Amino acid sequence: MSVALSVAIHSACFAEEYSENDADQVTVSVDKDSLIKELIKRIETLEAIIKDNQVGSVIEVSEKGGDNQSIVDAETAHKIALEQSENLSLIETAFKRTLVEEGGLLLQSGTFNYVPTLSYTHSSSDRIVIDGFAIEEILVVGDIVSRQVRRDLVVLTNTFRLGLKNDFQVDLQIPVGREELQSFSSSGDETEELTSGLGDISLSFSYQALKSHPDWPDTLINLSWKSTTGEDPYSLTGDNELSLGTGFQSWGLSFTSVSVSDPVVFFSGLSWTKNISEQKELGRVDTGDSLGMHLGMVFALNLNTSLSYGFQMNKSNKIKIDDQNIPGSDLLTSLFTIGVSRILSNNLSMDVQLGVGLSEDSPDVQVSLSFPFSSL
Repeated sequence: MSVALSVAIHSACFAEEYSENDADQVTVSVDKDSLIKELIKRIETLEAIIKDNQVGSVIEVSEKGGDNQSIVDAETAHKIALEQSENLSLIETAFKRTLVEEGGLLLQSGTFNYVPTLSYTHSSSDRIVIDGFAIEEILVVGDIVSRQVRRDLVVLTNTFRLGLKNDFQVDLQIPVGREELQSFSSSGDETEELTSGLGDISLSFSYQALKSHPDWPDTLINLSWKSTTGEDPYSLTGDNELSLGTGFQSWGLSFTSVSVSDPVVFFSGLSWTKNISEQKELGRVDTGDSLGMHLGMVFALNLNTSLSYGFQMNKSNKIKIDDQNIPGSDLLTSLFTIGVSRILSNNLSMDVQLGVGLSEDSPDVQVSLSFPFSSL
């Protein structure tokens, strides 16, 4: 096109030189237009020839190196596909391990999971309390005195999970803990109690009753049983003794639903616990049933890290001794939790969770650290 521009400028100069005579100007102008059109046509022809030669060269080179180029393209596409698959697998793993902990997802058949969880719970009570046998985390039965109570509980819970066929899963929990309780009475007396040992071992079975569908979410059913392997608080003889057991067997039934709205997963559930009454030295003790609910969400921060929020609430009925209600023995606990899960390797992850009590009967603060290990 630079040649055409040069021709156009030259022609313009030529027309200016011969503009003295009108008749000659018309003749020259006609000749000029014809010349310009002819030159532009020739230039376009030359450009077309050059373009065809370049395309031909590219085609020739491409044909000569076609096999190698195809190999390179195939290898690149394979690498990209592998990277995308690994990224999706990491995100899915971060989601799965958090949901397994929340009871919203089952392990695959034949998959084994071991989760050591170290938790610290601090509770305090500045009010009139009943001093005696421990029944719940804060409530005790005995003499009524005005005192301040501080309780620190450290528990290592060893959880073993095994995925079974037909959408079943079995869980075994073995807690080992250490509890310290300090109390300050209005008279100025100070006492300190300390204990450590085995808690109540529990066993549970989970089943996926409903699988995800456009009309309903994944729904899991869990049936649990808690033993009395921990020391019975009603068998204690000393004044300054504690027990990590409750002294009662219990059965639990819970339902958990999971709904996926990429990249967020929502979960919610209801639970019911039946405590079995037993004959103690005080009489026939029935700690009552309890109802609970929990809900929360999990979403991915990046390829190997997920963040979770949760809310738990539990309402326990009044305790009965020989069919007589104990005033003020009903409890309402609620806890708000925030947690972070990070994938450390294909088999190991780390979960950190912080909980804050929202009601008077709840622990003040709860911190837990766990390292879920999966066989696959």
